[in-house]
Amino acid sequence: MKVNVLFFGMLIEKAGGSTVIVENVQNLSELKFKLETQYSFLDEMNYLVAVNQEVVQDNIELNENDEIALLPPYAGG
Repeated sequence: MKVNVLFFGMLIEKAGGSTVIVENVQNLSELKFKLETQYSFLDEMNYLVAVNQEVVQDNIELNENDEIALLPPYAGG
């Protein structure tokens, strides 16, 4: 199955674009492993993951064409 990954904030520049399609992933752990292998900077930083506009912290099963957003650390004031 394939999912659409969206990068936000400083991640866009580091990834070289704002979106990427990742194929052959069944769950969030597989996706993160693939992304951190392809984009080594992700392995070295903290980021939040949202699946279909809902922040998730556990490994969940993914569905065809899910929208996965990678959100960089942010600070408020």
